[in-house]
Amino acid sequence: MRLVIDITQLAGWQGKLTGIPRVMYELSSRYEERYEDVNFIGWDEGRGVFWELPFDDVRKRYDGTEHEPQSSESSAQNANHDIKASLRSVYDRLPENGKRLARFVKHKITSKAQPVDLSGAFSFNDGDKLFVLWGEWNSEQYTNRLGELTSNHKIKLYQLAYDMLPLVTPQYSSHSTEGLRRYVSTIYPICDTIIAISQHTSQDITDWLRKNKLRIPKIKVVRLGDDFNVAAPRKPRNGFFSRPRSYVLTVGTIESRKNHTLLYYVYKLAKARGIVLPPLVIVGRRGWLTENIYDLMTTDPDTKDQFVFLHNAGDNELAWLYDHSLFTIYPSNYEGWGLPVAESIARGVPCIASDTSSMPEIAGDIISYFSPNSTDECLQRVVELLDDNYRDKAKRRLVQYKLTSWDDTFRQVEKITGDDK
Repeated sequence: MRLVIDITQLAGWQGKLTGIPRVMYELSSRYEERYEDVNFIGWDEGRGVFWELPFDDVRKRYDGTEHEPQSSESSAQNANHDIKASLRSVYDRLPENGKRLARFVKHKITSKAQPVDLSGAFSFNDGDKLFVLWGEWNSEQYTNRLGELTSNHKIKLYQLAYDMLPLVTPQYSSHSTEGLRRYVSTIYPICDTIIAISQHTSQDITDWLRKNKLRIPKIKVVRLGDDFNVAAPRKPRNGFFSRPRSYVLTVGTIESRKNHTLLYYVYKLAKARGIVLPPLVIVGRRGWLTENIYDLMTTDPDTKDQFVFLHNAGDNELAWLYDHSLFTIYPSNYEGWGLPVAESIARGVPCIASDTSSMPEIAGDIISYFSPNSTDECLQRVVELLDDNYRDKAKRRLVQYKLTSWDDTFRQVEKITGDDK
């Protein structure tokens, strides 16, 4: 019985590994290292087939090595690089379904309407196990193919589930809601096992399937890793760090769900009350539904000098930022897990976080929480941690935290996908 892993989105990911792509890479790279007979595949929307995907091609992009530009590049090459970088910046700011559409359009343009070539299409065997690490929510062809595989080839389907965000909080998801609704309605009930990344996600899935009178398959919960491989922490190349500075850190894509709006108003409230706060370093790509708040944060004379944006920090820089921050803050409205909370604690840095969704699962009462709707509560937690004695006590509490490595996470997932009972 073969194990087949769909890494479509990881293969097409642009930029640094964050969030879901990080989870995909940490798991799939370990399967590749430990199993000689694991098969990696990607979905070709244009041809409507899965194709074999050499994992080495993926690993080369995410091997932890960061390369400097070649000094011998010609001006033409530099210009081409700049164009690609600009296009990538636009691509990065698209919602996920927009990225999928962009990839589909690119395929249509580059294929030049040639006859469909099915060479290289992956052939499934009856009884194979297919592990989907994300899924093409908006592709009817993809969804239909999974249905055919489970019914005609008796494929055992394992789905990794991160959250039910577009279905339970559609206000943060826009047009991705219908895509996930179709996918969950069709695919989740035919799964052998759904692997959820938190108890909260497991409960959201159970509640939604029950409400819609759909079959509820086995749901297993795994805990994500807190560690990330860093050769050596490195100071970011930003003038803000040219001299020693005290700062607070927040990590996450700048989008409405992550609730950077709250942080803006916390700093406005502090200013109105005469409370001096350290600068806030914001690490994350620019997402969507953020134009207004981004403009406010970068132009408001009262606060613009308090916010330092780093849109493309690598793991080495992120490790340095964690290690040198006073504490971290995570104001998200909804999470399937909340990796930055776990990573901060794992590096011994106090964190304050929203009291919603999965976040209290991560550390329990080891850290402090606030309502993502309350500037007063958030400001109170920030002011508390600015006190040296209070912050020292908060650091000491972190020793109670039980670290989870990505190897630990892999072993949890490996046991589920290897269990034939």
